[in-house]
Amino acid sequence: LEELAPQMLALGDELLAGRVQRGAGAREVAAIGRLMTLTQRLLHGAGEYRATAVIRPATTSQMRRDSADAAAIVDGLVNGSAALGIGAVREPELRGKATELAAAFAVYRDVIDGFLANLDKFSSAKAAEQRIIYESDAVGTRML
Repeated sequence: LEELAPQMLALGDELLAGRVQRGAGAREVAAIGRLMTLTQRLLHGAGEYRATAVIRPATTSQMRRDSADAAAIVDGLVNGSAALGIGAVREPELRGKATELAAAFAVYRDVIDGFLANLDKFSSAKAAEQRIIYESDAVGTRML
C-alpha cells in the first residue's frame, strides 16, 4: 500500500487539476478530493494495524466503508455515476489518467480486501507477537 498510495495520489492530483482546468463541476471536484482523502485514510488504517497491539473494530469498519466509497468514486470517474452526480471522464488524456487510477486502485483494494478477509489470522499473529514480547521481557528480568 505504501508504494501504491503515492501513485494514486499523484494520479488523483493530475486528474483533479485537469478536470478543474476544463470546468469540472463541484461534485466531481469534491469526489476526486474525497478519493484522495480516502486513499490516505486507508493507508493510515493499514498502518494502525501494523503498529498497534490491539486491532480496533472501528478501524476495520472504517476501512471497509472507505474502500467501498473509494471504489464507487473510481468507478464513477471511469463510467459515470448518477448516485454521485458525476459523469465519466471523457477527455482522452484525462481518461487515460482515470483508467490508470482505476487499475492502481484495483490492486490497492485487493490488498485491503485480502487483509480484511484474513483479519482473524492477523489478530492471532499480533497476539502471538505480544506474547513473545511479554515472555522475553519476563526472561530478561529473571536473568538480571
